[in-house]
Amino acid sequence: MGYTSKRDFDKDAATWDDNPARVSLMGKVAEALMANVAIDEYTAVLDYGAGTGLVSFALAPYAGSVTAADSSEGMLAKLREKALSSGLETVSTLLLDLEHQPVPESRFDVVVSTMVMHHIDDAAGVIARLALLLKNGGCLAIADLDSDGGDFHADPAGVAHNGFERDEMKQYFRDAGLADVCDVTAVTFRKDVPGKGLRPFSIFLITGRII
Repeated sequence: MGYTSKRDFDKDAATWDDNPARVSLMGKVAEALMANVAIDEYTAVLDYGAGTGLVSFALAPYAGSVTAADSSEGMLAKLREKALSSGLETVSTLLLDLEHQPVPESRFDVVVSTMVMHHIDDAAGVIARLALLLKNGGCLAIADLDSDGGDFHADPAGVAHNGFERDEMKQYFRDAGLADVCDVTAVTFRKDVPGKGLRPFSIFLITGRII
């Protein structure tokens, strides 16, 4: 992640995977991705906002290659360390911030982004740029929070959106030229919110294709 100056994701990288709830949640989202997006040994995947690679490593055994892109060099350094220790050679890294950098020339069969858009001010603009990274027939898949009223993040630093309405996000996809746009609920879970007790939350998965 690391898409705003309000939160130091480079600093967070060292302990990012120490949160078991986060690791479990990303694992479940990865399962939803694999259930709803066609990925095989020939698929070139871009994971935008990959962080330490929790989703990238889950997809890697099923894909031809995974390019883990992030704007935080600290996160990518941690990811590379994990890839080296595991001997995984199909995952590469790319320092990329599509809010402030041009779209690279590489193109991918599948572009995924998980729990990233709510950190990005111009989510619609970044989605349009992610769509440009797709090969013909390629699929964009974005997983993020359903509108949560601001309860999910105890610390709002770096949070640009308190989740999204699905119809709003699906319109971003259509505006980017994507077709066959649809949504599913990837994960539902409960989280303790100070002063409110356990509160239900959900993460959507929205997909669309370049025709």
